[in-house]
Amino acid sequence: MVGDTRLGRDVLAKEDMAHALCRIIGPGNRRDIGHMYAAYVNKCDYFVTEDMKDFINNGRREALEFLLGVKIRRTIEFIQEIGT
Repeated sequence: MVGDTRLGRDVLAKEDMAHALCRIIGPGNRRDIGHMYAAYVNKCDYFVTEDMKDFINNGRREALEFLLGVKIRRTIEFIQEIGT
């Protein structure tokens, strides 16, 4: 992920983002970091997950939403939010 410029993004910015995600999600969760980074790069409005521990609990949701501009919702929250 870091140092790959095929997506047209600046290498330093990607490295900084990867490090920021690692601090929030945890270094042992490389796949989760990759999923969140993909949502960011693809400019997703929402990231839907049931993984409360890695993406929602302990202020992670708020930190990730602030950092990425992607709304993180559990399935039921997502359905309720888009259904209105």
